[in-house]
Amino acid sequence: MGASRRGIAWLFLTESAMLGVVGGFVGYAGGQILSIVVSAANGWYPIKLWYLALTPLLGMMVGVLAGVYPALKAARQEPVEALRA
Repeated sequence: MGASRRGIAWLFLTESAMLGVVGGFVGYAGGQILSIVVSAANGWYPIKLWYLALTPLLGMMVGVLAGVYPALKAARQEPVEALRA
């Protein structure tokens, strides 16, 4: 109650970006573990560690893209209507 439309949209986009970053880290960790297991079994080299910097950024981009529509929809909605639903 009392938040501006811009503030509500910013809150939604920030939340979706942070969820994307966490998802990027979790995905990287799972992929790295699986890569190490498969590489060790076959004598290959695992994924490079510098990918650690890319996965959270990609996750954040996906999170922001996925959060744009809900953020705009929430920003346009009246607070009383949101609480009623």
